[in-house]
Amino acid sequence: MIVDSSEMEDFYSSLRRAGYAKDEFEVSEKEDAFPNSGVGPLTGAVTIKSRTTRLERTYQAGYGTAWVAEFDNDSSPADSVDPRSRK
Repeated sequence: MIVDSSEMEDFYSSLRRAGYAKDEFEVSEKEDAFPNSGVGPLTGAVTIKSRTTRLERTYQAGYGTAWVAEFDNDSSPADSVDPRSRK
């Protein structure tokens, strides 16, 4: 698992600030394959999908990333997953 609980709490706070409920979105994650040595930081991607429009956006996630901040700082983050952007 590459997304920890504190990141999810931050993401849900971002949604609330934009006027959305967390149940309006699906969050999925995919881990990158480990390097050949089997040792390395966890990285991957997190995809946010609107349950109503099925539109989605994918962010890099894991060690050294800030996907929640990227979502929050998009010019209109909800536009990428829901055309009813409330920002």
